[in-house]
Amino acid sequence: MSASGEQQLPPGIPATATEGEQSLLQALASSFGPHQRAEALWELVQFYLHEARRRDLAVALLDVMMQESVSPERTAIYCIALGKIAELDEHWDLALSHYTRGLSFHPKNPRTMYLLHNNVAFCHNMLAQYDLSESFCRRAIEIDATRANAYANLGAALEGKGDVVGAAFAFVEAIHANPEDPLTIQLLKKLLGDYPELVWQRSWIDKELGERGSARNPDA
Repeated sequence: MSASGEQQLPPGIPATATEGEQSLLQALASSFGPHQRAEALWELVQFYLHEARRRDLAVALLDVMMQESVSPERTAIYCIALGKIAELDEHWDLALSHYTRGLSFHPKNPRTMYLLHNNVAFCHNMLAQYDLSESFCRRAIEIDATRANAYANLGAALEGKGDVVGAAFAFVEAIHANPEDPLTIQLLKKLLGDYPELVWQRSWIDKELGERGSARNPDA
């Protein structure tokens, strides 16, 4: 660690011969102060994730950023980024640990809190821990009832618990929040196909969906 508290860059950087990476490294070298340095490191993380396809370097840089961070808000965001990378490899336990750690920093930003609770819920669903998922889904919805993701995750949790009517309610709420999301429509279609007893709920479901194009009829 330097006298200023800055960590050394991980081994393997630079990783490419591209002008883009060189430009980002130059911006990092010329950054002034912790905020500007954090922004430059974040851009470099995005480069390794989306352009160089080097998740290992993105994770290593995020670890550096975690060590340098003095802001709980920023540190929680870094935990979200680490969790999303773990999700790409379907490492649900690891992703869950990152999101749980993010919550331990008690961020104040509602969007950050929503994402952490929703993402914890998603991981619990993937681990078939449906009771835990339901709890975190409902907390995410309390934080922001206008977003679709937590409703969709709640539907999956309730379906996993055997509450298929509750799952239908949750999926319909998710479609209300985001009528353009084809995934939630597919989840509702699958639910209706897997549980014929939901035929008694069809009039209610159709009424709730209303005039929403292809979402109006889940069997379309």
